[in-house]
Amino acid sequence: MDTPSPHDPEKFLWRLISISTPVSIITTICWFGIFTFVNGYIVKGLGHSNETWTEVSIWFTVSMVFLPVICTEISAKIGRRRTMTLSMGVASFFFLAIALTQNLIVIRGLLALVGLVVTVGNVSWLAMVAQVSRKYPAKALAVNQLVGVAGGVVTLIAGGY
Repeated sequence: MDTPSPHDPEKFLWRLISISTPVSIITTICWFGIFTFVNGYIVKGLGHSNETWTEVSIWFTVSMVFLPVICTEISAKIGRRRTMTLSMGVASFFFLAIALTQNLIVIRGLLALVGLVVTVGNVSWLAMVAQVSRKYPAKALAVNQLVGVAGGVVTLIAGGY
């Protein structure tokens, strides 16, 4: 099987779209899913107030302030691809664990942990995308961004209800 060269524009484009699509969908679900699905679960499902939800969601936001340094270290030790795979596993674990708990302390910890997915996307994934095409890194980032927007829109429309 012939491996597509990053210098073959047609093969490169389809290869980049194919690897960017699942990352886009998972990142969108983690980013917006927190503010929709988890909000609905805490407020409607568990019967807590919007104030409680706001306090709990701060754990997600604050974790993304501190996680870039940790993500950079993880990526340096195990590589960008493995770091991305790890973050996708964290996303799966998060949604499974959130469905199995009603404890707000556990939910806070899970929200802090899932901040890793979004942070890895910004720290490791974008650097990896730019490196895929050493000749055209800006084009690779632009294609990734377009796929991210399209994947995000489709994910939000499909999962919005």
